[in-house]
Amino acid sequence: MYIDIIDFLSEDHYEYSASAFEMGDNAGDITYNNAMDYAKNNPFATSEQDIRAVKEYFKGFGAWEDVDSWNWEEINALLTQLIAGSLRQVENYPSFNAWLEGMVRGECESIDFHFVTYENGKFILRDKAQSYAIYYIGV
Repeated sequence: MYIDIIDFLSEDHYEYSASAFEMGDNAGDITYNNAMDYAKNNPFATSEQDIRAVKEYFKGFGAWEDVDSWNWEEINALLTQLIAGSLRQVENYPSFNAWLEGMVRGECESIDFHFVTYENGKFILRDKAQSYAIYYIGV
């Protein structure tokens, strides 16, 4: 499943994915609530087919037994957190290009960028008309 995340690049991904070290003991609740708020107005999965596909993807993690009972807001909130965490992985690499190379090697989630770069802690659209960012989940 391919998810258009171009508008999400301008968000502060820390608000949706942060550790207890970064945000305190309530980091999980804070980031999940932020993701719920974001997902209500900006869902990534909008059709029934998308929701089913994302549920199947999350089942593959083996962490939750109740995925089938989640509503579309819960699915989209967790998807928001997943995408934010993937975008924050750029911080673990010395450069944007090194991060892209890490994706090719399978070290991090697959995101397809075109006319996008990362400078001074922000994603930059080099050509707004031609820029895109597509997040892929394997379902």
